[in-house]
Order: sequence, then C-alpha cells, then structure tokens
Amino acid sequence: MPTEEDYESLFEDQGYRFVETLYEDAQMLLERARSDPGVEVVGVLGGEEPTGVFVEVVDTLEETYVTFSVAQMDPTRLVLLLGAFYLDATFNEWELVETLPTRPLRKSEGEVCYRILRV
Repeated sequence: MPTEEDYESLFEDQGYRFVETLYEDAQMLLERARSDPGVEVVGVLGGEEPTGVFVEVVDTLEETYVTFSVAQMDPTRLVLLLGAFYLDATFNEWELVETLPTRPLRKSEGEVCYRILRV
C-alpha cells in the first residue's frame, strides 16, 4: 500500500513536471492560435491544465485571450500559467474579462478568461 511519503513524492513530482513543460506547452498553443486568428484553440498546459487561447490581430496590435477553469486550480498556478505566454509581461497587464469574442464563458465549470494586448 502507498504510504503518506509516497503520495507526497507523487504530488511533488507532478508539480515539477507541470513547471518543466508549462512554458513549452503555452508557446506551442499560442503559436497555433496565431496561425489561425479568430479561432479558439484548446490544449493542455503542464500536462494538467486544459486551456483555450484565442488571438485577434488588428493592424500591429495582438489581442490574446486565455481561458481555463479555476474550479480546482491551485491559485498560485494562475500567475505561472499566464506568465508562460508572455515572459516579459507582468500579471497586471492581464485583464480579467467576462467573455471571449466568440462565446460566453462556462462559468458553471469555473471557467475564467484573461486578455492581454501586445504590440
């Protein structure tokens, strides 16, 4: 039978794997969204967080929307998750919005959406 230490090791390992793959997963998802502007693309970040990304481009301004569920998310991961998309952005540059341009949020599932504008 697994011991308490076994579970602690498992959760610690999951945390490391999340951090190790988060940036690469976010960048790949962002590139997919950029290659198909106006369409939400969905993927899994860090092997754990289902995430949607929507990119809209107007002239030289790129507007990026990121959706995910916070229903069972560790709140400390929110900053990590958003930070993986734009390393040079601060959390304060992200705006919590009520909807995606193409659909309402699934609030009953704890879905939230953040938007950032980049030149």
